[in-house]
Amino acid sequence: MIYAVIDTNVFISALLSKNEDSATVKVFNAIANEIIIVQKSSTPLTIPRNVNKIIFK
Repeated sequence: MIYAVIDTNVFISALLSKNEDSATVKVFNAIANEIIIVQKSSTPLTIPRNVNKIIFK
């Protein structure tokens, strides 16, 4: 099994995209067609202790 984190920006980008071959549209379609199964987690995101700095852009 492969786990992935898909940011909400992927969904917004897919909805705004005019290119049906874009990666974001492919991910969105895979979720809509249940090729990718969405699993919600109640576990909070944890940052490994060896990470010294996180930069948000």
